[in-house]
Amino acid sequence: MSDQNKSSSDSANAVGDGIVAPRSSWRFDGTVPDRFDQHVARSIPGYDIGHDLVIQHSRDSLGKPGVTYELGCSTGVLTEKLGNASESDISRIIGIDQVEGMLDKARQRCRGHSNVSFERGDVIDFPYLSATLMVSYYTLQFIPVELRPGVVDRIARALKPGASFILFEKICFSDPEKDREVTAQYYAYKRSRGYTDEEITSKTASLEGVLVPRTEQENRHMLKQAGFAHVETIFSELCWQGYVARLPG
Repeated sequence: MSDQNKSSSDSANAVGDGIVAPRSSWRFDGTVPDRFDQHVARSIPGYDIGHDLVIQHSRDSLGKPGVTYELGCSTGVLTEKLGNASESDISRIIGIDQVEGMLDKARQRCRGHSNVSFERGDVIDFPYLSATLMVSYYTLQFIPVELRPGVVDRIARALKPGASFILFEKICFSDPEKDREVTAQYYAYKRSRGYTDEEITSKTASLEGVLVPRTEQENRHMLKQAGFAHVETIFSELCWQGYVARLPG
């Protein structure tokens, strides 16, 4: 491809913050780790507020002996916050991600936390230790829909009785009119954050078939089927939600 054609292609596939992603080809490797933190914080309403809620609902677990996993930890921003909130002499925090570029940044960020470590792996088949807390912050949505129940089952089996799974996900709505309305509101939000219509369209196209949201009802049903007796919605903004799911004690 000539430099001129490559420049034209990059412009057509620009999704904002210097990231280029062709249709149905969103990835987290390449140059994305360098730009990820800015991009995700600009793109998701209440991104930092969600972090605060995760920490708020994790404090009890982090103050006791045990293992906490963050699934899909990316550059370790939330992992570091979990480390800050934990009792370092008794609580172990493990971040999991598939992208080495993300893990490089996560390890550098958390180098001062002796109880925080990172492992490269796929959350679908990772060999989890017995855990007191699992956190998935906008990660499960990238796993193929047909595999998600099995992943949540494995998470539930790895957690100790009474332990919690904190799940944040993009959702869709079963009512098509409601779904279109909320999508339009989300695009308006992105424009208010400085993204152009072309970048918004390109980002949507890049995620087709890569990020497949489910409804709140489907997410709750999946969690209940895995054995989580109590599921509480702790965050809801447009098409983004967070839940705390607890196993019976």
